[in-house]
Amino acid sequence: KMAVLLKSASNLADKDGLGSGSSDSYVRMRVVDMDGNTIGVPVESHVVWDGGANPIWNEQFEFEDLEKPASYTLKLTVLDK
Repeated sequence: KMAVLLKSASNLADKDGLGSGSSDSYVRMRVVDMDGNTIGVPVESHVVWDGGANPIWNEQFEFEDLEKPASYTLKLTVLDK
């Protein structure tokens, strides 16, 4: 299994635009094999509403049933709701 502690991000760009409020960030995570194929189902963190450029998640995730966790790559994408 692969355990991931998603703590925080810093200096994120404001994707809502000037004067549109603060970013509402969340992270989508997926595990891929050496061929780039997604293993299992991607997971998402909770949304940090009005988290701005420095959101804090402090969430732990576990990806189960990985034969050799070190042979996979974890892909993270930070998104804005």
